[in-house]
Amino acid sequence: MTISDLLEVSGFFNLLSLAHGVILGIILVVLASKKRPSLLLGIFLIVFGLSSLNLVLSDFRYNFTHPQYIFLPVNFFFLTTPVLFLYVKGIIGKVVWKRDIRHLVPGIVEFFVFCFMFFYLSPEQKLHYNYSNYAFVFVSVANIYCIFYLVKILLLIKKNRIAVDNYFSSNSGKLLKWLTPIIYCLLVIFIVDQVWGLMYQFFGLKLKALYRPMVVFYIAQSAVDTLFTYWLTFFGIRQYYIIFNQTSEEIIVNEKSEEQSIISQIEHEYALAYQRLLEIISDSKCYTNEELTIVDLADLVSIHYRKLSKIINQEAGVNFNTFINKYRVEEAKKIMKENNRQGGLTLDVVGQEAGFKSRSSLYAAFKKFEDKTPAKFMHLPGT
Repeated sequence: MTISDLLEVSGFFNLLSLAHGVILGIILVVLASKKRPSLLLGIFLIVFGLSSLNLVLSDFRYNFTHPQYIFLPVNFFFLTTPVLFLYVKGIIGKVVWKRDIRHLVPGIVEFFVFCFMFFYLSPEQKLHYNYSNYAFVFVSVANIYCIFYLVKILLLIKKNRIAVDNYFSSNSGKLLKWLTPIIYCLLVIFIVDQVWGLMYQFFGLKLKALYRPMVVFYIAQSAVDTLFTYWLTFFGIRQYYIIFNQTSEEIIVNEKSEEQSIISQIEHEYALAYQRLLEIISDSKCYTNEELTIVDLADLVSIHYRKLSKIINQEAGVNFNTFINKYRVEEAKKIMKENNRQGGLTLDVVGQEAGFKSRSSLYAAFKKFEDKTPAKFMHLPGT
């Protein structure tokens, strides 16, 4: 295939991203509600899709024959990743627009700059600026800006995992695992694009042999962008807010404040409180409640949940989620050993009675603590 043919294939994928991004984004905006935080994700898909329009025109060589369409004000380099960042922030906490609107300011400025260039520059001027060093600098800064926000999103996802594991006994549907591969793929795309831009700008005459492989990579990127559109829509429709009784800022405590708080506590007080906690858990079997949170447990022990979290972390050496799931695994093992029930037991019944929210949670916990599946444990001799 010629380079021109390859670019047409890429144009096809970019056209899919454009059409489906806008359509599916509108669907997510319409479905947004107090339980489904899909408004910002829908806006992200819309601007992400619209950003493909200039790529489509370029892939089909339309910009070369009609340069007046260069700088269409639909390139949202400085808007897409900040919107995705605010979407993630909204899932795990709360977006305060008076404070968080600052993340969108560069994208808004970018839009008006493109509007000015599109409406007021002549076709000849557009061609000049499109292939000038100014365009290279703009794209480089945009790539670095996007990479910066993608890293911020990964940090948010990591903080959310810490918060969830210290608050909920079941983390099913709360860890945003579905979003992590997308962020890493986008990081790779932006980094490769940045490296390629630098190589082309400074060593262009010596790197003509790499042009075809980079076009192939560009096609793969266009196909991945299309896949992202469907992936984000599918999981975005299913995603609910991750609601804590307190704000995420209260739950996610930085290491310094954790250490200062631990130092300020009396060690024997922690030990006594921990022993009392073990007695209450043993008597109440509260771990069999699949929706158990650290706030619920703190109410039973009559200790503030943040203090209880620190006690568990210090005395047991694990987070709340791991602490409770260890009890659930032991309970599941007891149920499996009940001779009068072995014939009629299923893993779903075992998991439900032990407090696991799903069979996958039961399997994950067994692999973690017993290094074997619950099915294998159930059929071991002597169990």
